Formats: sequence, C-alpha cells, structure tokens
Amino acid sequence: MKLKLIAAAALAMTSSVSFAATSLACDTTTAEKMVNTCAPEASLFVAGSSALGGNINAILPDLFDNTKTLVKIVDTSATGTANGNKSATTAWYGTSKAAATGGTAKRVFVIYNNNNGSAAGVSLVMGKLGKTGNPVEANIVTVGPTKNVANTCTVDATTATTYTSTTVNGNTINYYIVNCTQTADSLADLAFTDVRAQELYSLYSIAAKAKVADYVQVPIGIQGFGLAVNWNMYQALQTAQKGKNLPSTCNAGDTTAACVPNIRRVDYATLVTDVMPAANKSAALFGLDDSLITLARRDDLSGTQATSNIFFANNACGNIPLKSTNLGGKLDLVGTVDTAKFKSTMSATSSGVKSALGASTGYVIGMLGLEDRSSTSSWPTGPVKASTYNFVKIDNYSPLFNADGTVAYKARTAFANGDYPIAVTSYAVYPKLLDTKPSEKTVLAKFVFNAMRDSTKGDQTGLAYLDGATDADANKPKQSKVKQPNGNNCSPLIRM
Repeated sequence: MKLKLIAAAALAMTSSVSFAATSLACDTTTAEKMVNTCAPEASLFVAGSSALGGNINAILPDLFDNTKTLVKIVDTSATGTANGNKSATTAWYGTSKAAATGGTAKRVFVIYNNNNGSAAGVSLVMGKLGKTGNPVEANIVTVGPTKNVANTCTVDATTATTYTSTTVNGNTINYYIVNCTQTADSLADLAFTDVRAQELYSLYSIAAKAKVADYVQVPIGIQGFGLAVNWNMYQALQTAQKGKNLPSTCNAGDTTAACVPNIRRVDYATLVTDVMPAANKSAALFGLDDSLITLARRDDLSGTQATSNIFFANNACGNIPLKSTNLGGKLDLVGTVDTAKFKSTMSATSSGVKSALGASTGYVIGMLGLEDRSSTSSWPTGPVKASTYNFVKIDNYSPLFNADGTVAYKARTAFANGDYPIAVTSYAVYPKLLDTKPSEKTVLAKFVFNAMRDSTKGDQTGLAYLDGATDADANKPKQSKVKQPNGNNCSPLIRM
C-alpha cells in the first residue's frame, strides 16, 4: 500500500526522543506549569503494536510515583489529528518510581504511539530519520521548554482543578490532563510487535538498511488472535448453522458457548486472498445470503495483519528476509476493494477494525487480538455480548470458551492449552546499543517490557506468559503450555 509520509517535520531529529537543556526555571506548582517549564530528566518513546495496546497502557502508569503530580498528555496538534497520532497516542509525564530510573526518582516523559501498528514501531526503532519526509508516527508531542522558551500546553478545562482517576493493575492512579500542540520527529526507543521483525509483511523505507543482528528481540508472551464479526453477521451465522454444526436449540442472538457460530479457515482464506476474483466474493462464502460483506483488515504495517497472513495465506515466513513482501505461499492478499458484494477496508490501528465491526447493518468480519473486547464486556461473566462485535469459532475451535463450555479466563486458556490455533509469540524490540551503553533509557525500557512479560506482576487479557512461574490459581492459569519452536511464528504450536 502507499505509505503516508510527513511533508515537512516541525522539528527533525535523528535520534530517539530527547529535549535540549534549558536554564528556564522549572515551576512545579501546577500540572500545566510543570509540563511547560520543566524539561524531562529521562524519556522513553514506545511504538508499535495496537493489538497489545490495552496491555501496554496498563503497564506505563506503573512507572510513576503516584504521590507526586502525574499528567496525561494529549496530542491536540493539527498534525496529530490529521495523521492519526492523536487517537493512537498515550503519553505520561511525572516523577518516576526510583526503580524505573536506576535508583533515583526522575521527571520522566513516556509516550506510546501505536499508529499503523507493529511494523511502524519496528521501523522507528530500526530506522534513521531525515530532515523531511519521515513516517507520520515519528511526529510526537513534546513537553518542557525548547531553547529557554516555555511550551504552550494547556490544562484540560474539564479537569483543571481535579484529578482524573483510573485503576491500573488494582491500583488507583490519579492524574491531570494537559493538551499539547508542539511536536517533533523522533525515533522510538522500544517497539512492541505481535510477531518477529522478520515476519512483518512490510517496513518503512527508513529501515531499509537495518540488520536484525543489531537489535534485541525479547519474547513478551504468546498472544492470541481471533476472527470477529459484527452482531448482524453473528446472528445470521447462527441462523444458517442452527441444526447443522450448531444445536437445533440455538437461536439468533444466543450468547451461550454452545451457540457460538463457526467460520471455516478455508472460507476466510478465500475472502482475504486474491485467488478468487473480488467480483465473485460475497457473504455466500460463509453460507449466508448473497449480500455485501465487508472485510475490515489492518494495513500492511500491522502485526495483526502479519498474523492473519501467516495463518490464512500460508505465509512460509521462516526463510523470508527482513522487509520482504513476498508471501512464501505465493498468495496475494486483497487490498482495498469496493464491489457490489465484497468490500475490503484497511485500518491503521485495531480501533479502526473495531469501529468497522460496530456496524449495525450488513456483514462485517475482521481479525483482532483477543485482548480486544467491547466496553460492555466483563470478565469472567462471559465474553459474548449482544449488540456488539463478537469472536467466532474457527474450524469449530472457540478462542473464548474452553472445551467444556466454561469461559477461557482472560481470553487465554484456550490457546495457551493448545485448544485453539491462532496464537503467536510477540516481542519487544530495542537497539543493542541500549545494552552496550546502558543509560536511564535502558532501565526505563527494560522496566516496561519486563513488566509486560512478568506473570507475577500482571494478568493481561489475551496474553499467555512464558516465565514459568507457578500459577497461583488453577482456575485462572497464566502460563502457556505451548510455544513456537525457535520463536518462529510460522511453526506450529508445540507443547512445552
């Protein structure tokens, strides 16, 4: 696909996010003044996977000492709105926990941008920036002064005098909201990717000269994915399959485990590949009427899309060099399509797919990480909800229910036990330079990805852990019993 590029950067930088030293007095009397006058003493730019977005956002606030002023930064720049960074960015500024910055608390700015997903993030770690023409994801909001000139961020009017609160890993986090419009181009320090860097379908050209050996890839865990359909298609599938591969007692709208409808792998593969002419595709592929069906897919920079390519297009990626766009299965993928009975759209983030799946009419289908559930879902009461998108079975294997019909805790147990096929090893990627020349940035990066992979500190939805810790509750297992040999996601899941 044609990749979006920034025509001109507000401030070009050729290294990871940093801020110039300043003699402007640092004023911490209010959240707004702190953001505008106080330069960060340490910073971390995290980019990549949107499928892991909820999990990553659950970790980042834990970097900070919540007894001190904590600010959530919102990108309200014109470029942020135009290029999709505003909706894809989460940023925090506050005083770190001492352990997060090597033993001494520091003012820390951490920003996570999942715009365009895994490959965009990996590109920003492995690439080099120019003065102009950089990927849009590099253009991030800044805090603190520049050359002794205070920033122009403003406190959000609705929360100017009160905290906003949220619960992260059982802890209450209080913070102010500040809107910022100044941006700068930067490389990322750390990227999260749903699959290995070598398995991504596409990278930005800025990473053309990258060598995988110059970067560290740390397994985060086994991440599960599934096919989701909008509520209209969910009910239509139930009606079509009633009395066939669903019990005759199942009716449209039934949310019980026994009545979850099924999608055959062969049928979805037919939809997403270019073997069958687009004009011949319709909802009839799935046993429905011959109506319009919309494929809500991710773009080619997405790790979710790479996972779909591997599983449904038989992408023999194990021997594919970094940045190759040649599918080993030699099956071309459908791009943007708009015919009378088949439409295909591309989204830069998982939220775009979820938005498409929110359609109340027509048939819509797409892949999401199992972390993704609608706001009406709750655990462990049940993962299927009426009037929203829902995950379906694939070849009669459900991602959200165990074989006995019980709920797969945190959307994990089915794939972690090997009872469901779509799961990949996800990674944190960072330059080896952070290890050979350790700094506060090294400590920050490792604090973040180690928290993601530590089952004793987290219990993230859709992610099975590989640290081998004892599961404290047998009914809520965390550890994966399967893995891909040698971290190759094109290998089948094997018992550990």
